[in-house]
Amino acid sequence: MTDKEIAAWTETEQRRDVASTFMLFTALLFGLAVFAGVLAASNDYDCPADTVVVVQPGDTLWGIVEDNCSGDVRAAVADIDVSTFTLTPGQEIYLP
Repeated sequence: MTDKEIAAWTETEQRRDVASTFMLFTALLFGLAVFAGVLAASNDYDCPADTVVVVQPGDTLWGIVEDNCSGDVRAAVADIDVSTFTLTPGQEIYLP
């Protein structure tokens, strides 16, 4: 190998090391972000046991949960199976 080839090889190895370090750092940051997101999305909410709410005109699911439960409203809303209905006045909703 000539000195020129050795220098080119060394430069390539250095670039590869920098790229590997950058990818490792990026993966660690992504892992930390996912971990922080999991911690932030706790399912910590409390609705009184066996709560039944009658829907009033203008009610939203978010508003109903917010008025009747405490804690993480998002988690409580997510735990209500809304795939089977739409809100209509007079409807009874069972909170989790």
